[in-house]
Amino acid sequence: MTGQRWWHPVPWTFLALWLLLMIVGPSRLFRDPGTFWHTRVGQLLWQHGFFRHDPFTFTFADQPWIPHQWLGELIMAGLYGLGGFDLQLWVTATLLAGLFAHFARRLLEVGWHPLAMAMLLTLSVAAAGTHFHVRPHLLTIVGMAWVTQWLMDVETGRIPLHRLGWLIPLLLLWANGHGGALGGWGTVLLVSGGWIGMQLLGGATPLRHRYDGVILLLVLLVPVGLIGINPYGWDLVQAWLTILDEPLLRSFIEEHRPLAWDDPGAWPVFLLMAGYLALLVGLPVSAWRVSWFIPLVWAIQAVERCRHAALFVVVLLPVVSAVWPRTRWAGWLQHRRPDWFCQGRAVPPCSLHAWAVPIGVVLLSLGLQLAQVSLPPLGTAGTIPPAHEWPVGLLPLLQEHQSIGSLIMTDTSEECSGSTIMDRPRRLFNDYRDGGFVIFFAPGYRVFVDDRCELFGGAWLQEFVQAASTDEAAMAAIPAWEKRYGPFEYALVRQQTPWANYFATHRQDWQELGRDAVAILYRRRP
Repeated sequence: MTGQRWWHPVPWTFLALWLLLMIVGPSRLFRDPGTFWHTRVGQLLWQHGFFRHDPFTFTFADQPWIPHQWLGELIMAGLYGLGGFDLQLWVTATLLAGLFAHFARRLLEVGWHPLAMAMLLTLSVAAAGTHFHVRPHLLTIVGMAWVTQWLMDVETGRIPLHRLGWLIPLLLLWANGHGGALGGWGTVLLVSGGWIGMQLLGGATPLRHRYDGVILLLVLLVPVGLIGINPYGWDLVQAWLTILDEPLLRSFIEEHRPLAWDDPGAWPVFLLMAGYLALLVGLPVSAWRVSWFIPLVWAIQAVERCRHAALFVVVLLPVVSAVWPRTRWAGWLQHRRPDWFCQGRAVPPCSLHAWAVPIGVVLLSLGLQLAQVSLPPLGTAGTIPPAHEWPVGLLPLLQEHQSIGSLIMTDTSEECSGSTIMDRPRRLFNDYRDGGFVIFFAPGYRVFVDDRCELFGGAWLQEFVQAASTDEAAMAAIPAWEKRYGPFEYALVRQQTPWANYFATHRQDWQELGRDAVAILYRRRP
């Protein structure tokens, strides 16, 4: 009995997932350049207030651009100010581990064996994990899970319909943190429409009173009416639509590409999709509920854009816990193998004792993070950003030269003619991926490009990607860009790329300042 007080599957599932994320996090969760520039944007917002023009590039210098994820960026910058990237990792790991531990509790409550639950969660984390990054998108991952669960619990009678009113403040806060709130609102719209249709057809529906329809209308209309009440008004929504309406991004931006059958990282996603379809096949038509088809919508979205795979996973898991007990497969398994699934299985209460060790470990880690003590995986000081992903070895040179300003420009434009660059940021040519890294760690430069798709547009980014595809294309593109945007003063290029080959063959014009395992830094000769 004493051992049972200290053991429960849910807290230890949380701890196992949390430790996994803390172990792989420094190298796996910090591979997206958005982590860095989102944090920098948040710092500027804290320091200077809201702005409406691009502060980071010289290609689109001072062009209209808004930080449409401003609330998430303020949170990221605040966490960085308190404990650096290590604290950002700690919060991300705790948030995701808590979410999946919640899914574990739901599965256990309906009769899943702890081992079966662990197997499903392992597959789910493998399917969603490639899209776990430290950035505002995490708000959408958690938000979609909760929206799905609320809609499903209302339809199954677990909670009253009026509880959906809490979606109004959730959607409004979510919209200011990440544009994925549009997906949450759209999910509510689809399910509400399904409920109304089922009521007209005489099917099962949670709409039992007149005021239920009023609540649904308020949940749908109030966020739309109030979304413009934010620092950027309706421009916030326009920024989301600009990204969604850009078809070219799917052809060359990795996270916007369709799921590929030949990508091993996509196989867990396809396996879960197959399992979900098998779940629906085993469900009697009379037992269908509208909210149980939410994963089908997000499976289609994931096939179209792989970045939605994580959203498919987090809307699938709560649906599985509700649908599985009603399927033919559950009845068969309970009869043949009740050790794996037994509906009505008594779940032991989760006492505070069972949470003592997990909470103690997590709080110990928080103390180490805030004290900047390195004790992996609990304390990760000095390991972020990972040196095998980013040009960390060139940071001293980058930061030194951003404040030198000794280059004399020979351009004939009024801005540059016969003047030094002491009074303005240095112009740095860089690869697409390294823009966010430089924006954060060496803000004295104006970069050539970064991954803000809504600023550059699909056509411009496609031109850049095509220029980077071959040595011949790079040789022609760089001189053309220098005529269009003015001479580059520095260049940070990844090794063994057409960009690196260009600068290596133009040493009469460019001096190599240094290199590390990832990239090379050049400076134009006076």
